[in-house]
Amino acid sequence: MKNLIKILAVLILLPSFAFSGEIYGVIKDNYGTRLPGVKVTLIFGNGSTYTYTDQYGSYYLYISGTGWAELELNVPGCDPQPKIAVHFYHNAVRYNLIKAGCQVYRE
Repeated sequence: MKNLIKILAVLILLPSFAFSGEIYGVIKDNYGTRLPGVKVTLIFGNGSTYTYTDQYGSYYLYISGTGWAELELNVPGCDPQPKIAVHFYHNAVRYNLIKAGCQVYRE
């Protein structure tokens, strides 16, 4: 019975791991200074998820699925908020970003 429960748990969880994407990176300003506390939002199809950069300017987002999305940085005083198109795969993808004023660029 315990083996059956373990097998069922693996079968239920396997598809979510098999079709998941990860995006991570560092956000810096145009002088190379890492930016802590920046809200980073991943906007995709019918939803979004967000995180904040840590004390070293690093962020990590996990999303179920793969495809295209937009990464949006919450920058006070910018309207609209700076965004960049990203593509996420089955494997982790690194997007190091440079924030220059109200613009964002991939490093």
